[in-house]
Amino acid sequence: MQVKDFAATILDENSAAAVELAFVEALTNAIKHGSIRGRAHGQITVTARADDQSFVVELVDTLPMVPQERLDRAKLQPFPLDIDNIASLEEDGRGLSIMVLAMDEVTLHTANDQYVLSMVKYINH
Repeated sequence: MQVKDFAATILDENSAAAVELAFVEALTNAIKHGSIRGRAHGQITVTARADDQSFVVELVDTLPMVPQERLDRAKLQPFPLDIDNIASLEEDGRGLSIMVLAMDEVTLHTANDQYVLSMVKYINH
């Protein structure tokens, strides 16, 4: 089942779309940065789960998808956007900023020599 389809069974339409956007950005970053770091082959594992309070998407990779300091910076100051000059939007860090803005929590940690990017969207009852 696709992440957005699963999210749509639990979340409202806007929240499900936000989950999809964050997921696409996270997966794109994992693939892009993995290939930059020389990975010709590898595995990215995606899981999605829900409980009464939240919907969680996790991407597990053997290479870091984003440095922790960049995640911390994105939480403090999302990308600057001049609506009158879209060309001024920087490429570097944009995907991460989108993830942080779309989700309620975004964390990165290591487990078993793998990097785990966890994104949480709270369920509004």
